[in-house]
Amino acid sequence: LKDGGATTSMLHRSNVDFQRLSSMVQRVGSFFSLPTELCRSQGAMIFDFSGVQRLENPALMVGDVFACAAGDALLEPFWPEGLGIIRGFMSSLDAASAVVLALNGQQDRAVSQMVATFNVLKSVAAQSAAQCLQKDHRQYRLDPKTRYIARV
Repeated sequence: LKDGGATTSMLHRSNVDFQRLSSMVQRVGSFFSLPTELCRSQGAMIFDFSGVQRLENPALMVGDVFACAAGDALLEPFWPEGLGIIRGFMSSLDAASAVVLALNGQQDRAVSQMVATFNVLKSVAAQSAAQCLQKDHRQYRLDPKTRYIARV
């Protein structure tokens, strides 16, 4: 397999049994309780991008404890646009900033800040990032104002 030619021919379309591949994908999907109907135009697909799941409340107070979500727990990543990593980092910084507020006795402000940053993150897409995010990534800090253009 060290020979590039052997690897290329092994994965060549003529060497793949698409019926068996599709059957395997359906079994894996069934095992994980995922949809098992395959798209005709794209064949076997491992990832289902037909739906997006999001929390309704990114943060809340549970008694006198501040709780918030970050990363994939906050927003399901949209891999075709490569948004998972940027949303993960941004939401982690948002959560850390909100935790600092909550620890300083500003729980209501922490929750409202998480709601505001969550609303911005939901609108970040490959085409809209320039309208949502500050251009100079080197200036990003814990404070959301250093990262987002919208008022947070």
